[in-house]
Amino acid sequence: MGGVAGVSVLAAARAAFDSALTTTAYVSAGIVLAAAVLATVLVPRGFTVTAAH
Repeated sequence: MGGVAGVSVLAAARAAFDSALTTTAYVSAGIVLAAAVLATVLVPRGFTVTAAH
């Protein structure tokens, strides 16, 4: 597809890709933040991985 329509379609595709990538980055950052908060809240304060049980 060329001409004016091709340029318009390409611009729309780039904008859609940028928007999707930005949304994915924000959602991923939210998931990582939620996991960090849950780990901080749920892991006991004196927990050590190397301690013998």
